[in-house]
Amino acid sequence: MFDLHAVVLETSRDLLRADVHVGRRGNGGPLHRHLRQEERFIVRDGVLRVRDGFRASRLVEAGEEAAIQPGRPHTFAVVGDGAHFIAEFRPAWQIAEVFRDLFAVVDARGKLNFADLLALTARYPDDFFYAPVIPPAFQRQIGRLFARRSRNERSS
Repeated sequence: MFDLHAVVLETSRDLLRADVHVGRRGNGGPLHRHLRQEERFIVRDGVLRVRDGFRASRLVEAGEEAAIQPGRPHTFAVVGDGAHFIAEFRPAWQIAEVFRDLFAVVDARGKLNFADLLALTARYPDDFFYAPVIPPAFQRQIGRLFARRSRNERSS
C-alpha cells in the first residue's frame, strides 16, 4: 500500500477541493469514470502521470494541471517519490460522501472489501466511480445485490 493523505479545503454541492499528498507508487486506483463530475489535478510538487481515456496519458508537473471531463475513463499515478496536488470535483454532488465511505471500507492492511465497494454503488448511484467499459446500469444492479446481501448478513 502507498501513503495518501488528503485534507478537504472546500466542499459544497458545486465543488469539492482537497489538498492531497501521495507517496511513492501512489495512484488513483484502476481506470474509472465519474458520470457527473469533472475532475481536475492541480500539481503543486512532484509529477503525476494522468491517464485520460483508454490510451492517452501525459505527465503533469508542478505548476501544471489536467482536467478530466465527466464520463471519461481516467486515473493517475505518481512518478517518483511522491506528489502534492489539489484535486477538484465539479459539481461535487455527493462525491465527498463517496470518498468518506470508500475509505471506511478499506481495512487496516489497506485492502478493499470488493463486496462493500460494490454496495456503495447502490448508495451513490450517480456519483460513484464506475468501470469504463461496463454499463453503469449493470454495475448499479450488481451493487444493489451486494447491498441487499450485506444488509441480510448484518440482520441475521
